[in-house]
Amino acid sequence: MFGFGMSPKDKAILAHTERLLAGFLLPGDDVRPLARELFDKAKAEAKGVYGDDMYSESYGDMMLANNVLMKKRLDAGLTVADVHRYWSRPVFVGFIEAKVTELVDFVALDAAHKAGKDLVEVTRDRRRREPRYGDPEKWNPSLPVNSVFSMEDADIYPEFAERVSLWQSKIPATEQTALLKQFTSFNALVRDLVRKGKI
Repeated sequence: MFGFGMSPKDKAILAHTERLLAGFLLPGDDVRPLARELFDKAKAEAKGVYGDDMYSESYGDMMLANNVLMKKRLDAGLTVADVHRYWSRPVFVGFIEAKVTELVDFVALDAAHKAGKDLVEVTRDRRRREPRYGDPEKWNPSLPVNSVFSMEDADIYPEFAERVSLWQSKIPATEQTALLKQFTSFNALVRDLVRKGKI
């Protein structure tokens, strides 16, 4: 039911979706129905934008050829290999990851709202404790949620995700928590570690 009749590429991407969701749901929750629903929606959206190119793995070469985009990323501490590896995945994978992020954000804010919590503070707290990926140039300091932060706290390029995940897997949670107390956000910590060559 959940992968029957799918192409090998779609099966692999569906499995990736299940792994992403499993990290956010309670142990024992069956992520398969939700993963399939999210997969189907993301596939329709990706197909509408990219057509059959949604499976293309050639965007890495295009990124490397774009000097403007590459300079920004290299200046941020990414390597050519980071950029090429991230953008050489099927575009569809990026759509899936964006959908999972949207869902997790919605669930967290919905739970906070139902608990009567201040949504601005909940959002700030998540930025303090978790990496936030996106285009740092889209950082808007005038938003109320961002008023306590600076450009050091802005989103980091998604190409950093693999390196950040690897670092997190090697550093005990208690050590990460202690380190975070020295910074205004998780992203500020990441930027510091990148500058020091530790991520």
